[in-house]
Amino acid sequence: MRIISIVLVVLAVAAGPAAATTDARSTSGSTTSGSTTGTQTTTFTVTLTSQQTVLEQLGAGGEITYGWNELTGTAPSASGDIGVTLLGNVEYSNGVGPFFGFMTLKFASLSTVGTRLTGKATQDSSGVTHFRAKMRIIGGSAALIGAKGTGSFTGTRRDDLGGAVELDVTLKMRGVDIG
Repeated sequence: MRIISIVLVVLAVAAGPAAATTDARSTSGSTTSGSTTGTQTTTFTVTLTSQQTVLEQLGAGGEITYGWNELTGTAPSASGDIGVTLLGNVEYSNGVGPFFGFMTLKFASLSTVGTRLTGKATQDSSGVTHFRAKMRIIGGSAALIGAKGTGSFTGTRRDDLGGAVELDVTLKMRGVDIG
């Protein structure tokens, strides 16, 4: 069964001592390169849109906002779409502050990776919100059972809280053999 080969097309493998190395790029900007063992790294850009939001406001002018948002999107790749779901929890003061949550990546190979994330939102002078977060893999399914690792993302939101978010995601996995 070549499900592992499909995963290779989606995942990029970081540099290291490797028996074989491949490199493929999709038109979406997601990249794949790597070896048959070691750390696999996948990078992609995705636009997420809000599906559900529960937010509460506190303070005299509503300057404190807390709650959660479910965002979903799709990142095209050479081997098929990557479904992305982000469950984000916020605690903002005047639109900025910490957030945490979970990101799920569902690959075309039917393998899934779940991550836990923590980050911070800031705002520039034009009102655009910028995100930076670190992720930790909490597990995987199918060909990615046993996956461990870390990742990160940066991104922006040009609309109010609950608006579309564009993210650049990097995920580094180990503990899986794609050879």
